[in-house]
Amino acid sequence: MDVAQLQRRWILEGWEKAPGETFVFEKKAGIFYDWESADTALYDSFDPQLRLARSPREWAEAFQASFNRMHSAVHAVIAEPDVLVSGDLAASTFEFCARFEQADGTASGVICRTSHVFRRSGGTWKIVREQTSGRRVPVEEVENLLKRFEPAKRVDLPGGQT
Repeated sequence: MDVAQLQRRWILEGWEKAPGETFVFEKKAGIFYDWESADTALYDSFDPQLRLARSPREWAEAFQASFNRMHSAVHAVIAEPDVLVSGDLAASTFEFCARFEQADGTASGVICRTSHVFRRSGGTWKIVREQTSGRRVPVEEVENLLKRFEPAKRVDLPGGQT
């Protein structure tokens, strides 16, 4: 699988949370990360502690609990991955939106830009660096983006809209 496909899968499969699903980082998003790398550096502006995680295990500690408090998380890629490959390293940047619904039914929207560095080992690309910066936007803006950019994905929205 190429790096652009992996980056899309990272958000569209790895960070999705279906209603009622238990989010287990290692089984969902964790499969995209290099668990053996000593040079891992992962950062996300939505981490309340703004920590720099040095392993996927630390990343799981930063996000698994908050994802499990959510009712659901739905994403769409709104700017396709821009990939640069050199040997066994690849850098890729893309933009996505997300709709997060809390257990009480309140929803929020974000738009994020993520840059990854992937390292190829044994023919497989894994994330060793990550920088995500995001901004909160009205949930209606994200709902419109979800319909526009991921029309094949059924998105259950308030009021019975899809």
